[in-house]
Amino acid sequence: MIAAEDLRELVLLRRLSEKLMQRIGRNYRFVMGFNSALILFGALGLLPPASSALPHNSSTLLLSMDCLTPLLSE
Repeated sequence: MIAAEDLRELVLLRRLSEKLMQRIGRNYRFVMGFNSALILFGALGLLPPASSALPHNSSTLLLSMDCLTPLLSE
């Protein structure tokens, strides 16, 4: 894409990079919030370590599946 001869490809590359940065930010906030909640619940004794593994791994799989969706609708 960067080596394209049409300068409109730069606009597409810019849109793609903006969408990717939005996705990275959203995923980062989700991971930090969700894992922090799991750690907090574990520290308070509300969630045993063996039980926290399931929601942690499930959220990882769901987030990974979400990352497989296209960034641009074109």
